[in-house]
Amino acid sequence: MALLPSRRAKLAFVTGRHAHLAENQNIRIDHSLATQVSLPLVRGIAGHDEFDVLNRDFRYQLACIGGFAPVYIAREISGNRFKIAGGQPGMKVSWQVTGIRQDPFANEHRIRRKSESRPSNSRIGMRAAPRYRR
Repeated sequence: MALLPSRRAKLAFVTGRHAHLAENQNIRIDHSLATQVSLPLVRGIAGHDEFDVLNRDFRYQLACIGGFAPVYIAREISGNRFKIAGGQPGMKVSWQVTGIRQDPFANEHRIRRKSESRPSNSRIGMRAAPRYRR
């Protein structure tokens, strides 16, 4: 994997119903048309941990820069690495991986959905503003 000198792996925390971690980089496809990406260690609750240990349900995004070429995830994350294949030698590819955090803190502090309150039977299908009632 050829890491572009102007870019470093960035860590982002994305909030929502599930807490996500995101990693992203720009890389160059090597001559074999299959580039292995090593994910950086993530500072977790118990020190530095591997991205694939702290997260689950991975989502991948790839984009070619400077040209069009079919690129794809040839091997999903395992051992804190994944493989991108396709493209053309030397082509710049931007990738992003997100995962749902599964560390103890995230598991204990999930955002809960509000319980949906159901209107009484007499109000079902009616709008709140009286002027719009039939």
